[in-house]
Amino acid sequence: TTADIYAKFFAKEYKANIIPYLNAWKITVSDTVVEEIFNEDLNSFSILSDVVSDEKLQEIKNSENLEQKYCPIADSVLDKYEIFGNLKITINIDDFSLLNGKKIAIFKNGKLLEAKRIENSVEFSNLKVGAYLIKLPVDYSYKSVFCPVYINQGQNEIIKNYEKIDEKIYHGTKLWIRGIYQTVGYTLTLSNQNKSGKIALGGANLGNQNSEWQARPNDVFISVTIENNENQIINQAVVKGSEYFTSLSVGGYNVNLEYGYKIKVFTHKPQYVNVWSLISGSDKPISDYNVNSSEINYEVTKDGLKLLNVKNFDTELVLKNELKTKLVAEIEDLKNSLKEDDYLDKSKKFSQKASIIKNYLNLPDSEKQAYSGLIEKIKLGGKPVIYADKKEIVINKGDSLNLLSLVSVYDNEDYYIELTKNNVVTDFNASVVGEYTVEYSCVDSDGNTASKTIKIIVKQADKTNKNINEKTKKIVFIVLVVCLIFSLTVSVVIIAKKWRQG
Repeated sequence: TTADIYAKFFAKEYKANIIPYLNAWKITVSDTVVEEIFNEDLNSFSILSDVVSDEKLQEIKNSENLEQKYCPIADSVLDKYEIFGNLKITINIDDFSLLNGKKIAIFKNGKLLEAKRIENSVEFSNLKVGAYLIKLPVDYSYKSVFCPVYINQGQNEIIKNYEKIDEKIYHGTKLWIRGIYQTVGYTLTLSNQNKSGKIALGGANLGNQNSEWQARPNDVFISVTIENNENQIINQAVVKGSEYFTSLSVGGYNVNLEYGYKIKVFTHKPQYVNVWSLISGSDKPISDYNVNSSEINYEVTKDGLKLLNVKNFDTELVLKNELKTKLVAEIEDLKNSLKEDDYLDKSKKFSQKASIIKNYLNLPDSEKQAYSGLIEKIKLGGKPVIYADKKEIVINKGDSLNLLSLVSVYDNEDYYIELTKNNVVTDFNASVVGEYTVEYSCVDSDGNTASKTIKIIVKQADKTNKNINEKTKKIVFIVLVVCLIFSLTVSVVIIAKKWRQG
């Protein structure tokens, strides 16, 4: 969009995030661009009157020589006025246990400011007015909760709802009755999760344009009947003799459907009755639906049209098999768009990852094994990283050493992880000379583990150096005393000489 182009232009050329300014004027920037820009170290611009009180507005206008209260102003300018706001975030999710142990974090210009464990509501205080980014825990069963926020002076409140993603792909199908030249006679196209049908009638020669059927004007050549769950006819198209479908007056071309409705076809040419996929991209009908019978019956289900002529017809499996080629191709394309770094942060490339998982869930079981590793990689995200300034530490026997102070842990979803003594395994003893290994380990809220080992060498204190140091101290002390005595002696002589002269 044009707004996307403007936002990316100012970000690249001027290191400026103008999205808050655009949003204030109800100009929408796509989620992808919002995420990209808010994760960069840019200077954000807001509308002055939107973020400060009237009193502060006048003060800043006068101080900064601003003519309009609606002009854009950089957060870097606002920062020097020390204007603060608080933010309360209320979180709604149908299963709050999914967020147990997770954290919510607030970022400014791509930098983490603070992270807190999630409760029903979380509060951040003393935030300078301006634009921020809130990151909530990612669950690919829910829509993205990527959240830029604008802190105004005073109290700010937002509500974030975790909206469930419908992970089922509703396979739209079309019942298509063709003519002898592959033209349209009758179509019933299912949509809206297979709860709506659209009927179209065509002028195809159905195979009844001959003397035999001209002589049988009252006999049914083909008919399509839709019955509800009470076996009542809600729509019917009947072709007699040498008629065409277009010569009929059907009661409405749009029909509301419910799961369980029956579609009954009677025909003298069953080879022209087919079911087609609307989303597989195939230019051929689905062969599993082909029936050599004058009566062909279907049932409307959430999975699509179920063929009742075949015992134990598995609609879901048939349509998954029809769709698998397309889904696999999409998974491969999406996978190729992801870099290794994208897997380390679950919020990165969220829509691509969510699409991969949705496609995976709609594959036949026989096709899933090839992608099970990829799905696990996406869902687990990155491992925590344990940082240590040194791999080897040398101390003297008897020195004190806090093992937990030697390392720090960061995770892209849990942020800073605090270690306890339970995260440390070692036989380290500062009172005993020797070499020790200290192994640190931790696990993040997604179950990813990390470990790091450092070496500690405890050595005997060097007494020789200590004695030398003691001797040196004594010598220095003696020299200082001698210098002091000499200085006092000189002073006394000078004073005595002056006294005699006086």
